[in-house]
Amino acid sequence: MGAGPEWYWSLLEFGVKLKRHAPYFGLTIFMPTIITCLLTLCSFWIDTPAMAIALLIFNVLLQGLFGWDLIRELPPGSGSVPKIAKRYFSVSLYGFNLSMTTIAFMINVLAQFFESVLPGDLELPEKVTTLPEKLRLGQLFQVKGLSFDPQMYVF
Repeated sequence: MGAGPEWYWSLLEFGVKLKRHAPYFGLTIFMPTIITCLLTLCSFWIDTPAMAIALLIFNVLLQGLFGWDLIRELPPGSGSVPKIAKRYFSVSLYGFNLSMTTIAFMINVLAQFFESVLPGDLELPEKVTTLPEKLRLGQLFQVKGLSFDPQMYVF
């Protein structure tokens, strides 16, 4: 045969390493989460239980939209969460936020249920009403809550 080698390669293999540059990924995860956390907290500061429940329903719908967008934007993986999502623990933060909103919803629904079922002239026993004084806690609930009365904001 010829002067060259008798062997040859039938397969050429090479690898490409990509580095993802996503400076605003954390912001796109944390900003909606912070907003929905504040909405959940606002539900406890609103006077009327019906409005608090409506706010929590809106919050759950908003979190559903956020979760759908989060799942849609994540790159396809090998069956596990990508490294960039693990870095910002976005999936667990989203799940924790949604579970806390669900618990707040259940608390507000139960509060409205008890408000409608229990009689209006229900008096707590004296032992319960004087318990904060005996424990020297002071007054537990000093602020009534958010009010939408414009007279309060006129200077």
